[in-house]
Amino acid sequence: MKKLLHGQHQAILRVVSVVVILAFANCTQAIITGFLPGDACWGSGLTQATIDRFQTDKPVEFPYRRGAGHLAGCGYSGYWNLEVRGMPESMKSALAAVYEEVRDYDSAKFTISKDEDGTERRHEINPVTIMIYNKDYDLRQGIGLKFNEHWMKLVEYKRGSEYPGFYSPYVTSYRAVSRDWEISPKVPGLKLNEQDAKPWWGPRIDAPISVNADQVQILVLPDGVSEAFAMAAERSDDEQLHGEEMIERYFYRITVGGATRCHWENGNDLILESWPIDEAVHESRERARVVDEVIESLDRAVTDVYGIDETSLPADLQLRLEELRESTGSLIDLFKDFNDSIKADMPIKTEPCS
Repeated sequence: MKKLLHGQHQAILRVVSVVVILAFANCTQAIITGFLPGDACWGSGLTQATIDRFQTDKPVEFPYRRGAGHLAGCGYSGYWNLEVRGMPESMKSALAAVYEEVRDYDSAKFTISKDEDGTERRHEINPVTIMIYNKDYDLRQGIGLKFNEHWMKLVEYKRGSEYPGFYSPYVTSYRAVSRDWEISPKVPGLKLNEQDAKPWWGPRIDAPISVNADQVQILVLPDGVSEAFAMAAERSDDEQLHGEEMIERYFYRITVGGATRCHWENGNDLILESWPIDEAVHESRERARVVDEVIESLDRAVTDVYGIDETSLPADLQLRLEELRESTGSLIDLFKDFNDSIKADMPIKTEPCS
């Protein structure tokens, strides 16, 4: 019996050893990819520590946050810190204000660690997602896509490793992958001030590369990058699947010229609103929303009215039905005219997708 148990124990140890070796081998078969020149965007996150740093003389830096395909212990390629040079106070204030607004409904979460001397440190574990693009990048091309047609050649260049790298996309839906392949040759990479000549494989390159603040736009994505892509590219499908469950979601675009709050309508139109929102504008929007609901209700009523078989009604009721149809149609027209007047006074810019 003891020999049998000893044999089983040895067999289990051998299996565990094989699993550990395979896991380690799998890990060392690939490179952890950071930002590569040619990537259209830089992904990072806003934390309270980021906001606090704005109040100092320290450079404005954003650590790189990877997309999918994370591995560990495999060596590194690319860059891991981005400095945004020349960021004006107005831009810092806008980022801080947006962060505060998001935290009103999505509170920061922290872990606490202790140093050897017992000092406690808090670490924010749910940063608010941001993406940094060239200022002239058209958001309707897709949010969160890298569009780096030559990424594999860059990873291979002087990397000193026989193992492959990963593209590590931020959005992995079939629609995102297809879009990335389709137009990547047409989308330029993020404009860098300089590029370090270090090898593409080895220790992490934590020395920052840089961009100029007046050359970029910073997107703040409260729902994360995957949701931001889906809101535009897949909104029509979502509406068909979820119907009235679909709610309006916003993201923010910040440049040296100011801040805007953005959302998509009909899956095709990018709506840009000056931000922060003026209270009068907010009230106008609420009135417009209520009137839209009234119009929808009246439209449904008209549909129901026109669905009545008038031939089965007495002559006097047929006449009253016709009057009802005409008056309801006129009422809808009045509401639509009223709503058009409300929206005409709202500082909203609509950019239809081509």
